[in-house]
Amino acid sequence: MDIFIKILGLLIGLGFIYLAYQFFFNGNKIISWIQKRKYNATSEPRSSEIMVSKLIGCLLFIVGIYYSIIAILSFFS
Repeated sequence: MDIFIKILGLLIGLGFIYLAYQFFFNGNKIISWIQKRKYNATSEPRSSEIMVSKLIGCLLFIVGIYYSIIAILSFFS
């Protein structure tokens, strides 16, 4: 059971890193998807929306790295 939790923590960390990649590099696509879901219409994302998307990507990357490092270090203890 202990190894399952460690692997799950690593997968969660890697999932956060994947989401960070999507937000940082595919911000326009993510913003358009959110607009389509909320307003049933899309428009060209403004520069402030793109900046917030990149900021969210950076924060998710930091969280993902944190969880991944904690999970990897737990394998050695």
